[in-house]
Amino acid sequence: MYQDKVLIPAEAIKLAALGALVMGEMTYSDLARDIRHVVARVVGPNLDLLGSSLEILRLEGLIRPKDGSDHVDDATILVVTEEGIDVFFNLMSSGLRVPMDETGRLVYFLKLRFLDCLDGDDLLDQLDLLKEFHQGELARLKDIHDTHGRGSLDASLQMEIQQQQSRIDWLEALEKQAA
Repeated sequence: MYQDKVLIPAEAIKLAALGALVMGEMTYSDLARDIRHVVARVVGPNLDLLGSSLEILRLEGLIRPKDGSDHVDDATILVVTEEGIDVFFNLMSSGLRVPMDETGRLVYFLKLRFLDCLDGDDLLDQLDLLKEFHQGELARLKDIHDTHGRGSLDASLQMEIQQQQSRIDWLEALEKQAA
C-alpha cells in the first residue's frame, strides 16, 4: 500500500482474488479467468496488473485447496483462509485517489463488487469512504467547471457533476439502509 492507503497494482489483484473466494469457492482456473476478465474489462490489457500469481497467495497462506492437499492444478477447488479473510477486509479499507488512475478504477470496481460481503461497521466505513471519494471528485469537477466550463465543455462537465451527485445520493441511501 502507498502511504495514503491506496493499493498498489499487486494488492488490487490480491483484492480481486480474495474477494472472489470470499463470495464462494472456485477452481484455480475459474479464479484466474475471473481476475483476467475483470482486469481486461475495467482497465484493459495491463501487464502490471496481470503479473501476479495465485500461487503467491497460496504460499502466503491466504488461499488453499479445499481438500487440504498441497497439489494444485486447474481443477483444484480453492477457498480463502481466515488470514485471507483478514487481508480481504484490510484491502477493502484502502483509499481511493481523486482523480483515479487505472489501478484506482479497478479498486473502485472491486469495492462495489464486494460491497455485499461487508456488514455492520465495515459496510458503513466503506460507504463513507466511497462517499468521500465522490465528494472529492464532485469538488474537482466543480472547480474545473467554474474555471473552464464554457461551450461544449460546460454541458459535459454538468453531466459529470450530476453523475457524481447521483452517486453520493445513492451511497447516502445505502448508508441509511445499513444503519
